[in-house]
Amino acid sequence: MQCQCPTDGHCPMLGRNMPPHLHHLCRTREDYRDLFIKQAREAGRLSLPVLQNTGPVCIHRGESLGTLTTPFGTLLVHRCSKHTETTLPQCQACPDRCKDAPATSSRTLADILPTSGKGPRIHKWAVGMVTAPRKEETFTQSMRSLIAAGWDSPHIFAEPGSPIPEEFRSLPLTQRGVVAGCWPNFYLALQELLTLQPEADAFMVAQDDVLFARGDSNENLRQFLERSLWPDDQTGCVSIYCSAAYHQEKHDWHRFQGKWLWGALAFIWPRDSLIHFLGHNGLMWRYADKRTHGLRRSDRVVGNWHVEHGKSMWYCSPSLVQHIGNTSTIYGPGNKARGKRAAREFVETMK
Repeated sequence: MQCQCPTDGHCPMLGRNMPPHLHHLCRTREDYRDLFIKQAREAGRLSLPVLQNTGPVCIHRGESLGTLTTPFGTLLVHRCSKHTETTLPQCQACPDRCKDAPATSSRTLADILPTSGKGPRIHKWAVGMVTAPRKEETFTQSMRSLIAAGWDSPHIFAEPGSPIPEEFRSLPLTQRGVVAGCWPNFYLALQELLTLQPEADAFMVAQDDVLFARGDSNENLRQFLERSLWPDDQTGCVSIYCSAAYHQEKHDWHRFQGKWLWGALAFIWPRDSLIHFLGHNGLMWRYADKRTHGLRRSDRVVGNWHVEHGKSMWYCSPSLVQHIGNTSTIYGPGNKARGKRAAREFVETMK
């Protein structure tokens, strides 16, 4: 997020004069910018107006979807045909920004990934999202993208103190009374979905810092997956997230060889495989993981399970979801969604 003042002088947000050297620090140093905001908040001067998207129009930017509260104000969030959602600062800095030609999309999801699903068809989903408090809130963007992708009533599994915006208050909600931890909340979410919807064919729990591809003019992501899954007749688990560590030049569904280590952003299980997982490695991880006492590393639990029990593990490259955000609820602010912690190719930007 960039400083909103184009020149030095009075800053309406901070309620103070910003001489050239302080204005320069605010525009170029995130640590100083955070300090200025903290000082203004403590002094009662901080003003967070809604920042209107008044810049030159980008043809990819669509209607307003809502607002996003940031240290610099409440930004209007707009639909974006290239990146699902955007704000004015993001749009102005975007390399795909285009002010002249009409937006077009000639490629569909099926043009990018094959859809020759095998095994039982998916008729009913059980879908949830786990969330926990974080310095940079990403739940709103993640949940909006999940709903836009075709799942209109996902279940929220919230750790204590997790902010749930008003627009999502009508969704099914499990509010933890005490902090469970990353892995326990993930495991309990899967267990609750299975208990509440035992007749579902596919189960998915997503994290709250993931952006889902919307789909195309022919079908949304849910419909696409119903035609694409499963990759084989005895699928153990599928990840629709592909870390840069697992990127493949061939666009396809790939069977993973080895132990899965990078990312538990969006796993999908067939019912029988989920029952097996929950009763074996999932159940024992709190006792088996000596390093984190079974509180995190959800991806490692799945990786151990598919190797130890010979279950097939599949993923798609390019990725159908993208990791977003600059903070982690598990590892702290230094673990940003970049490098191996993000997808190298995201289908939403390839259409």
